[in-house]
Amino acid sequence: MNLWRGRKPLTSAGRLTITVGFGMILLYSGTFFLPIVIADEVAQTFGTSRAVILGALGWGVIVSASLSPTSGRWIERTGGRNVFVFGICTQVLGLCLLSQATNIYWWFGAWTVLGIGMAFGFLDTAQAVIGRQLGAHARTVFVTSSLISGFDSFVGWPLSHLLHVEFGWRSAALIFAGIYIAICIPLHIWGIAKVPPPAPPPPPPRLSTDPGPSRRGIVGLFAAHFTMRAFLMSMIGVQILVILGGLGLSEGAAIAVAALMGPSKVAGRALDLIFRRRMTPLVAGWFSALLLPLALLSPLAGGPAAGLAITSAVSNGILAINRGTLPLYLLGPAGISTLLGKMALPCLLASALSPPLTAPLFAMFPIEWILLGMTALSLVAAACLIPLRSPRDQAKVG
Repeated sequence: MNLWRGRKPLTSAGRLTITVGFGMILLYSGTFFLPIVIADEVAQTFGTSRAVILGALGWGVIVSASLSPTSGRWIERTGGRNVFVFGICTQVLGLCLLSQATNIYWWFGAWTVLGIGMAFGFLDTAQAVIGRQLGAHARTVFVTSSLISGFDSFVGWPLSHLLHVEFGWRSAALIFAGIYIAICIPLHIWGIAKVPPPAPPPPPPRLSTDPGPSRRGIVGLFAAHFTMRAFLMSMIGVQILVILGGLGLSEGAAIAVAALMGPSKVAGRALDLIFRRRMTPLVAGWFSALLLPLALLSPLAGGPAAGLAITSAVSNGILAINRGTLPLYLLGPAGISTLLGKMALPCLLASALSPPLTAPLFAMFPIEWILLGMTALSLVAAACLIPLRSPRDQAKVG
């Protein structure tokens, strides 16, 4: 009996790793990659532009952002299984509505439903669930599940394209809805504990001799840092072909370089896994934060344009994990799901608004000026980490 009890947390962690890793691959494939693949045909069907069709995806992200704090509080109370199942079921409904859309208004209505589903059953939800279920022991699951889900583009793009070509966009949406019902819902019921361990007690009050910021100040620094990073990474992700073209690459070369960003992002997550025992989440955050300005400045200093794409992707890979591990490391597991839900709101809004807000800049200014501006913003984001202190340093001061 004692032997079984000793292994139970490991089993729970293993199930969460499998569930989040493979679940995110399927959810991203149907809710993110498929709409991009079918955007041109849907635009022709409705007599509108591709930009309008994809604008609905941005609207869905905004809806998701507005509900993220609610999702975090629900996870904090229940542990997350019911939250995720509700989110996936709502995405099933959204995909069914999407498949029957006859005009742009219906399309946006379907994306409203999908946005609700994303708020309760997507990446930010997964991080909050992991933090709530495993507490201080969550970092390994953050990293390993992110390594698995990092192959989402490897699966999502070809699978979405295959279903679109073979069955048409309406049937492809329905097939993904069926995949969610047949695989994703049972997977998350199996992998997320119904009754999680009790939430740890709140951390003790900070000593007055500690020169670091208060808890509220730390949360504010987190929000500022991760929001600015989300804004920049969304800008790079959408405009990478334009950026590489402005640096002198042909269209074919730019596409080839951009294709390296997916594996590079996985490599960043692998680095976090390999050095997790020697590199605290705060050190990893600094490493990720400083890689980004180096990536943006490298082509201006004569480096290859590919260096920008690869290095920024490595930085982004570490960032995706750090958004969950750094708050957990500095503030502890108490209330972590609520906190991650609140922080997701500005980050998702920044990701959704960055492409339309920054697109005109590429027509107005030289690419070198834009990269300098992005570098400046990345340095401001990095500066938000300066006041933060590791728990060990806080203890020494105390």
